[in-house]
Amino acid sequence: MKQASPKQRSLWTKIGITLLVMFLIAAALQIGPHIISSRTDRSPARLLEGIEPDSSSTEKQTRIKTILQAMTPEEKAGQLLMFGFSEEDEHFISQMISRRQIGGVIIFERNVRDAGQVIRMNQALQRRAYLYGSLPLFIAVDQEGEPVDRLGSTITCFPGPRDLGRLNSPYYTWIAARDTARELKALGFNVNLAPVLDIAGEDSIVYERSYGDAAWQVCSLGQAAVNGYRQGGVIPCAKHFPGIGFAVDDPHEGTVEIEKNLNELEESDLRPFRHLIAAGVEMILVSNALYPSLDPEAPACFSPIIVKDLLRENMAYDGLILCDDLEMGAALSHNSTGRLAVDAVKAGADIVLVCHSPEKQAEAYNALVEAIKSGEINEQQLNETLNRIITIKMKWQLGSQQAVPEKAAAVIKNQRHQEDARQIMTELNRKKDSDN
Repeated sequence: MKQASPKQRSLWTKIGITLLVMFLIAAALQIGPHIISSRTDRSPARLLEGIEPDSSSTEKQTRIKTILQAMTPEEKAGQLLMFGFSEEDEHFISQMISRRQIGGVIIFERNVRDAGQVIRMNQALQRRAYLYGSLPLFIAVDQEGEPVDRLGSTITCFPGPRDLGRLNSPYYTWIAARDTARELKALGFNVNLAPVLDIAGEDSIVYERSYGDAAWQVCSLGQAAVNGYRQGGVIPCAKHFPGIGFAVDDPHEGTVEIEKNLNELEESDLRPFRHLIAAGVEMILVSNALYPSLDPEAPACFSPIIVKDLLRENMAYDGLILCDDLEMGAALSHNSTGRLAVDAVKAGADIVLVCHSPEKQAEAYNALVEAIKSGEINEQQLNETLNRIITIKMKWQLGSQQAVPEKAAAVIKNQRHQEDARQIMTELNRKKDSDN
């Protein structure tokens, strides 16, 4: 029998390899979806489905308990984190959603080109979470109004907090917040990290971001903003507890100390937070400034004295507590990102923000997983935190809030919102002319 030549053997080998690859691809197409389905049928996302807002509290708690029992330590750690990302990090953030099941993302100017692009981006992020069985994402943005205006001309432009403070109208503050929230929701956002409740004078680092230098005014306008954001369909987050209006240095750059004792804070800075807690504000973000008279060692968001004792217990706050960005200089000057993430959760924070570096985000995630597995993070406290997270995601039905481009076009920068913005600017200019 004549033997095949080397050239013929090479050809048959290539044909065999090609057929094998085609077989494997066909098998993957047939089996792959079933693997994903079998894995995600018991996932937090699927277990969350079917619970309506009017379901009984018993039904909701039973479902939450089931979700908690089904979650792995890795999934639990992921839900404690909210990450930012750049265009170069989009693959990394996709992997953190699908493989690490992080609980939220935060969007900055670097992520924004135009309305259509933002909608597609937020759609893709939320769909990825759903596909891989994660709980719906918090998709957050700092849309306070000038100077912290992440979306710029993408949405209707309203006066910033200081100008609204000059106008001092709860009604117009409510209108601005409501219209802004409607447009944020249309873009696919479900959390606005606003309003700022800091009481700030002219020397303050947050002067332009504050409604004023009087507690009563910040209470009034802060309440109006929260009501507006809610009515517009996004979750508000009051900040920066317990108040950084006294700060003249930037916490993004380095350590910031607030030289006020508890009595002084109670007389001013804490009053807007107490006011909004009584009104049931869903989220409060804690600063990473240092308050030596309350805790001489740990910045606020890493201090059990400030987070657990003061905010959670003394002020009876039962909503979500967020820890400000761990990559700020005021935080990093105290420890590594991983250690800070664990310390923040142990101090009582429910969600930790890491807004920039994939390396530091991975470090925070890995440290939380290890702390959960080792028992350093108390299991009961962890489950209480996750209960709060799941409850608010369930209440706000985040999984069903998908941005739809066709509907968004009728909301973003629509005629009514433009007219509202013009009216507020007219009243503001009239007020400035009168004052002068």
